[in-house]
Amino acid sequence: MSDIKHTPSSTSPVAAPSAEIPLTNFADAFAMHKDAIAAVPEDSFLFINVDITAVVTMICGAWPHIVALRAELATLPEFDAAVFDDTLGYALALGHTQAVYQGSNPAVGTLPARAAEGAKMRELMLDEVKLLGKRGLVDVAFLETFRGGGGYRSIAFELLTLVTVLHAIPADSGVRLHVSPAELLAAETLSRAITQELGEREQAPVIAAAAARARQQAFTLAAGAYDAARRGVVYLRWLHGDADEFAPSLYAGRGRRRTQDDADAGTTPVATDTPRAPSAGATPVVPATPRIEIGMPGSDPFRS
Repeated sequence: MSDIKHTPSSTSPVAAPSAEIPLTNFADAFAMHKDAIAAVPEDSFLFINVDITAVVTMICGAWPHIVALRAELATLPEFDAAVFDDTLGYALALGHTQAVYQGSNPAVGTLPARAAEGAKMRELMLDEVKLLGKRGLVDVAFLETFRGGGGYRSIAFELLTLVTVLHAIPADSGVRLHVSPAELLAAETLSRAITQELGEREQAPVIAAAAARARQQAFTLAAGAYDAARRGVVYLRWLHGDADEFAPSLYAGRGRRRTQDDADAGTTPVATDTPRAPSAGATPVVPATPRIEIGMPGSDPFRS
């Protein structure tokens, strides 16, 4: 890398985007990269200790300026063009997984109200069946299996059983039911609705776990790709000292409470973790330790 020269420029430190980046929505980006996301192994997961929405926003904002340096970045050893070109898509896919994750824990919903209505209908149907049993028209032995009470599953299936028994009374039996056909249909529909919502609620932890895993995988992929690009930017802009203006750290400002001034200005606090450049013409000083800092001169900017 010693043969690559970088001359400080007098122009604006942040290059204008070299070309307009086509807009892709979040769901399409996830569909495009879902296989790569699913392939991220658990032992490589990055711990999420940042605001995902801030990460996605930061990458989207920085990417047009990073892309403007693509030709220079491509001259660096081990530059992975495929990963670089997919970085923005990874970020958008991460945004999709965040939305799915946030929506994976359902609200209380209508189950309590439906169950209360179902319990009332169950009592109405139960009285009707018992009356038919006293007249010898129905064998009420099945009622011994009923649990009663307010359990959602019990309400749904006991209500369905009662409706089924009443439906079985022949139309020509001469028996006049006190429960109308419309009430029987409403009770059967309500039983189905309770069962459906109960099933969704019971599956919620499984769905939430899958959503959390997908978000973890997407974050690992997006953060890793962005960090690889950022290391290259740090190397290229070392003498300029403006790498953070091109590619800010995903962890910039973490730990400092956002103030109202920040919110009013629409900005994100930045606490750079990139070393500032030495004066123009000076030779950057590599820390005198056995470990060479990633992204610094003398290291491979794309090797983590």
